[in-house]
Amino acid sequence: MSTRSAWQLRSLAFVTALVAAAALILAACSKGEESGGEEPGGEEGETQQTVSVAPSVVEAATTAFPVLITELEAVDTAYAAGNAAEATTHFTNAQTQWETVTPAISARETSEVQLLFENLSAGLDAGTSASDVHDLVTGMVSELNADIKSQLG
Repeated sequence: MSTRSAWQLRSLAFVTALVAAAALILAACSKGEESGGEEPGGEEGETQQTVSVAPSVVEAATTAFPVLITELEAVDTAYAAGNAAEATTHFTNAQTQWETVTPAISARETSEVQLLFENLSAGLDAGTSASDVHDLVTGMVSELNADIKSQLG
């Protein structure tokens, strides 16, 4: 493995770990905000109101969620078997399911998981090792089950 490739893998793993740590910190901080109906925005004095989501949107997201998890796990399985093309197909399918889930969850959670999708995509494109892809997928599935699943009810 070249020095550049090794550096890219370490960078990808580091960024993924940072995103996961930030997600855990944000989740812990948001526990106290759940009863307030508002969460602080990015600028001073700005707040985001909790948005009501149509039941049909929540139902579609709830249906898509387990398919999303299954597709991500299939990415890991296919990539570990050396089938990058199949892994890419499952990744595309997972992204499609993710697009169905996003309208039903908070913008903050959407952006956190989107970063994980981008990291996984970059890893697949770069030919990352199967163990690194496994770590990325495991982190994504944990994040999705810990934070997103609870928002869907």
